[in-house]
Amino acid sequence: MIDSPLIREIVGDRFHKVILKLLATRFGFVSPELEAEVRSILDESVLDSVMELAAFSPDLKHFQAEMRAIPRPPEPWDPADQSEPSVVKRGVTGETGDRQPRSENQSAQP
Repeated sequence: MIDSPLIREIVGDRFHKVILKLLATRFGFVSPELEAEVRSILDESVLDSVMELAAFSPDLKHFQAEMRAIPRPPEPWDPADQSEPSVVKRGVTGETGDRQPRSENQSAQP
């Protein structure tokens, strides 16, 4: 399978909907906090375990405790999540790119 952030998001969204519907069907109201916690999980193997917990947990409290105990691998790095690095131009002032004059105390470096 292609490891793509978009595919992970689509698969995760489907899992989230099924898990939350299963919890609501079995236990009634699902708090916004619990919903946010479920939606924060993106790893497919963890989501598989969470779905199994949703199906077999005796109550929401047990579900939530067991879900938090599932070890989670680090999320894959997504370069889209990173902002562009800022470039600092040394010795350049203003927008025109004029060089700052050297002071007498600065020696020329090769």
